[in-house]
Amino acid sequence: MKTSHLIKYIAGAAVIFFLLGLWYIKKDTVTVSDSRLTLGTIVEITLIGKDKQVLNDALTAAFARITEIEKITDRFTAGSEISAINRRKSPDAIPVSPDMLRMLTISRNVSDITGGAFDVTVAPLVDLWGFDVGGRLPKPEEIERTRALVDYHRVKIDENSATISLTDSSTRLDLGGIAQGYAAGEIEKILRDRGITGGVVNISGDIIVIGDKMGKPWRIGVQDPRNTNKLYAVINAKDIAIVTSGDYERCFFVDGLRYHHILDPKTGYPARGCASVTVVTRDVELADALSTAIFILGPEEGVKLVDSLKGVEVLITTEDGKRISTPGLSEIVEFVD
Repeated sequence: MKTSHLIKYIAGAAVIFFLLGLWYIKKDTVTVSDSRLTLGTIVEITLIGKDKQVLNDALTAAFARITEIEKITDRFTAGSEISAINRRKSPDAIPVSPDMLRMLTISRNVSDITGGAFDVTVAPLVDLWGFDVGGRLPKPEEIERTRALVDYHRVKIDENSATISLTDSSTRLDLGGIAQGYAAGEIEKILRDRGITGGVVNISGDIIVIGDKMGKPWRIGVQDPRNTNKLYAVINAKDIAIVTSGDYERCFFVDGLRYHHILDPKTGYPARGCASVTVVTRDVELADALSTAIFILGPEEGVKLVDSLKGVEVLITTEDGKRISTPGLSEIVEFVD
């Protein structure tokens, strides 16, 4: 664990946050930061306050909670809860943990409002494309055959009994579109319960901002999806979640065409139209799922969806470089190029 009054920024999936002006913080204020490799990515938590021990204890509790969530959501670990679910071939009810139940319930709700653009049963397609091992271009018949295995309606959730059932033995779950946002939300609860009033949690671009930085907003930088060494926008943030999905972190090219990991469940192919989507709202779990869904829906349908939701804003960069932002961002976003 490290303590510092000036920390470096860490690149996430599509957002980096950079903390400006920490050297102006009052001498009686402490800044602590810890970054670890967990949930398959780099997680960084930065907190400010007056009691170093309180801050360090909060960091320890936060990372312990992440470890719990990783044991539930990592489908590449045989002993995880999701792996046990994916091995089941029976339609019988499966008891699930409160965390699993909550993630699947949120996922179902987002699937419903997005017409299935967000779908936790996408695991067969993810594996077919192999983005976790560098990626490959499947044959059209492979994609069509595998696409037929994806349908979130095949996951039945009974919140009263805390069970789920899979109505098709081929159904397999992938929580990659919500697990990091869920973990960020759980960390936020822990930190606020411990009295933390200023900090930033960054889980590979799923960012939750707690309070402000001694009266000033935290400044969150959004990467240019076609030049990731540059920022193209800065969000002045306080008590908000910022989550970005982009087509550039995991991708490969064939004949000059980019193939990326954000797959459209309806076509089986990488979604087209967006290069990056940044969702800004209060609920980080919702923001995580929506950033994926909006990317898949495309700019036009994505903005329509956001317009129908209360307290949600979006910043989109299209594949051809056009930038679209909803009106609610005008007071907090600065374009820097």
